[in-house]
Parts: sequence; structure tokens; C-alpha cells
Amino acid sequence: MTKSPRHDTPRKARAAHPIDIRVGERIRARRLALGMSQQALGKWLAVSFQQIQKYEGGANRVCASRLSGLAAALQVEPSFFFGDAAEEEAPTTLAMERGTADELTEAWQLLRSFSMVRDMASRKKIVALVKAIATAR
Repeated sequence: MTKSPRHDTPRKARAAHPIDIRVGERIRARRLALGMSQQALGKWLAVSFQQIQKYEGGANRVCASRLSGLAAALQVEPSFFFGDAAEEEAPTTLAMERGTADELTEAWQLLRSFSMVRDMASRKKIVALVKAIATAR
């Protein structure tokens, strides 16, 4: 516990509210889906990348005006950050956010590399290989 600057009585650190955590998770998932760095998003919003980290972790709440800016930067409606209606609009993003950060990073690396392969026969072989590895026991 820390002491309140105005009082001599200790105050408890605020635990992140589940909605703040959910909003942060959705910010992160959408940012990653767009291949955007925390630094780039922070620049767009005129805040530091550390502030983006705090939003994504739910440590800092996102006010309405900032949420509107985030929606514009991440190319979604503000409702995307809250719930079920957004699940119908962005199933890929929601499926991705359920993975771990490492899985997301690896998936994006794979996707970016795959998109650079121009030979269609090679692309089909890569897809077949990945499917075979995924289904192997």
C-alpha cells in the first residue's frame, strides 16, 4: 500500500476492472492484427508507448475521447472494444486474441513470410506442409 499524497492514511492500489482488462486485450489484439507497434499507435494518439502498454494491460482506463481515437487508429467502431456485436464483425481478430502473445507473434511472422512467396505451387505446398504438421499425432 502507498500513502495518499493528501492524507496520512494508506490507500490500496486499484485493481484493474475486468472491463478495463477486456478493452485492453481487444486494443492489443486489433493492434497486432494490423501489424502495428505500440510505438506507432502511441504516435498516432500522441501518447507514449508506455501509455499504450498500460491501456493494453488494463492498468489505466481508457477515457471516451481516447477510445474514439483508438477506434479511428485501429479502424474499428468504438463498440468493438466492448463486446458481442464486435465478435460478429471481427471473428479473425477475436480468434487471434485468444492465443498467447508468442503465438500471435509467430503467426504474424508466418503470415508475413508466406505473403512474400509468389510462386503459387510453392504456396500450396507450404499450406499442405503446415496442415500435415498440425494434424500429425
